[in-house]
Amino acid sequence: MKAIKNTDEMATLLQSENENWRQVIYNQTGVVVILNRCSGFLFSKCGYIDLDSDSDYCFQNGVDHTSYTEITCISELVEYIKSMDGYKNYLCDISYGKFTKAELFWNIFARIICPEINQIRADSSKEQDWGLFSIGYYDGHVELNMALVDYDSAQFWIDINEETEINSALSELVNQMNAVTKDIDDVPQYILCENEPCYVPDDYTSLLEQLSSEGLFCWLAN
Repeated sequence: MKAIKNTDEMATLLQSENENWRQVIYNQTGVVVILNRCSGFLFSKCGYIDLDSDSDYCFQNGVDHTSYTEITCISELVEYIKSMDGYKNYLCDISYGKFTKAELFWNIFARIICPEINQIRADSSKEQDWGLFSIGYYDGHVELNMALVDYDSAQFWIDINEETEINSALSELVNQMNAVTKDIDDVPQYILCENEPCYVPDDYTSLLEQLSSEGLFCWLAN
């Protein structure tokens, strides 16, 4: 997978073709494209990945990707996105049986990461200690790509089958998260808030709201 060499110029180029280029791309991929000065992200209702995530993988695994590609129009970017392994593995929704990947993603925030009880530290300060990037599949397990803020990234693997209830999957994840932080005084042991309501942003407008100043992913758009 070739890396894109003109990321910093791409927004201006696509804007000149169609001022609603983000909406056009979303309609064909289910992904909101976020372009910053020298980087880019792809954001869907199932999470987000770097625009260059596939080329990063090539670099880390010794695959030659020194010949860069240049995106010159909307259709080329749509084709590029759809050809990415990361798009298919992380950004596209699937059903696990009793819930979908998107429902799992947003319930992790609603019932584990965001409840205030899980953000109060011993000194009474309030912090969101965990972040969630994306959800994939690895070696028969559902793979959760997360990060413990101020510490390091972390991957968790949970078992889900067609009979698994969502709170059962969330409980397994909480136990693994707490095992990581049991010896870190600054981070509280999390509990599962089973009855917290969860909203899944499943259209272009609602995803943009999550990127706004009041959204969970406001920092992605900065």
